[in-house]
Amino acid sequence: MIRVVVTLKGHPVGRFDLDAAEVKIGRNPDNDVQIDNRSVSRYHCRLVREAADGWRAEDLGSHNGTTLNGAPLRQPSPVRTGDSVGVGHFDVAVRIDDPSAAPGAAALVAVRPTGAPEEREQAAPEKGYLVPVGAPGAPTPLNRDLFQIGAAPGADLRVAGPPKVALIVRGYGGFQLVHTGAPGARLLVDGQPVTDRLWLRDGVRIQVGGLELDFRHGLPAASGEQTAELTLPPNLAPPPGWVG
Repeated sequence: MIRVVVTLKGHPVGRFDLDAAEVKIGRNPDNDVQIDNRSVSRYHCRLVREAADGWRAEDLGSHNGTTLNGAPLRQPSPVRTGDSVGVGHFDVAVRIDDPSAAPGAAALVAVRPTGAPEEREQAAPEKGYLVPVGAPGAPTPLNRDLFQIGAAPGADLRVAGPPKVALIVRGYGGFQLVHTGAPGARLLVDGQPVTDRLWLRDGVRIQVGGLELDFRHGLPAASGEQTAELTLPPNLAPPPGWVG
């Protein structure tokens, strides 16, 4: 049994307990650990069980490379409990033969089944969209597990300012807005500055890069599905600091 915990900027976004001889990590949905983000290659790296319960990590020719405990991973190398594998913007902490592990995933970043993009999106655990305020334009669906906002050409929503101003992370507990920490990035929710991250509630107003956007749970009315405020079960209640 191997447990991997995926973190972004020090915050856990996914945990996977796997009973397998090989664990593939990448952006494509057929990986054992899918991280749906452009900084991650389609097939980025893998962890492979060796004799006597040893494991090794190896890069799979990824575009941005893989690190092991901060050092470039240029050849297959042993990996042990407590080691950290760097995958794009993410860190993957490894714990081997954890007695508390049970096969499955408890992930904030959604893990979707294989299939066509439309089918995978339909199976996503949460749905939401952004509505521009005081400007023409159709609602913008949050149809990625990690939605990027900024001036970078690859951003999901282009706004003036730093290349990456904010992230919206979709997970089983709802949506979180994350400030990237970029100098000069101004991010507000209902007029209050956001300096780290917060859970989003239906109807809050986001100000970013000169834009005002209303966040809504569900799908736009034109999609044929109604929009409703998210009600969380007790085991998924948002942590202290909920802002909305």
